[in-house]
Amino acid sequence: MNCTNCGREIPSENINIQLAIAKCDACNAVFSFYDQPAPPHPDADSPGTPGESEVSRRGRSPESYAAAPLPRGVSLEDTGRELRIRRRWFGPQFLFLTFFTGIWDIFLLLWFGIAIRQGQIVMALAGVIHLAVGLGLTYYTLAGYLNSTIVAVNPDYLVLHHKPLPWRGAATILAGDVERLVSRGSTSFSVSAVLLDQREFTLIGGLENEAQALRIEEEAGRYLKPGKFRL
Repeated sequence: MNCTNCGREIPSENINIQLAIAKCDACNAVFSFYDQPAPPHPDADSPGTPGESEVSRRGRSPESYAAAPLPRGVSLEDTGRELRIRRRWFGPQFLFLTFFTGIWDIFLLLWFGIAIRQGQIVMALAGVIHLAVGLGLTYYTLAGYLNSTIVAVNPDYLVLHHKPLPWRGAATILAGDVERLVSRGSTSFSVSAVLLDQREFTLIGGLENEAQALRIEEEAGRYLKPGKFRL
């Protein structure tokens, strides 16, 4: 890519793909390249996971995806200070899991009831592993009914947490560590933050089409200060 002011070549570290702007070291001009061919990026040809490709906004107007309906259980909340992406865990699979976990827990009650009444210490010890599995299944099933995963995007941080029941995977990332946002997918789509060290932090996955991914990418990008990105 060349500077639109002086024609000098722009080094890759001065190109911000997410904001579609670049800075020229020679003349200090800052310009938009939204309508120009996109510069190559180290990750542009290497999908995040096998079978996925990067979704491009080139040739698309924001209006074409701004009103894209979101999947069931997914919502966006713009508070004026941050964007909150919320996804409920509940799905049809938890109905089956409720039945399976109920049978498992009933079996455990019978097992330990017999062991306690008959004083069978060995029998009780043999059921400890099954008890641990049962507790895990019960907790996960309850979380499936109650929990949501929330990703908060604001000018300073990307924050992921699960509530109301605690769950692993919570994370906080400084906005200054984010290089760009990217949408990827083939049959299922996701939106991720590419960090300066090229690791990826998934904001949301399991989206149904490109328009949904681009809508979330666009809205999340509004809350990341341009100065927080590398130019």
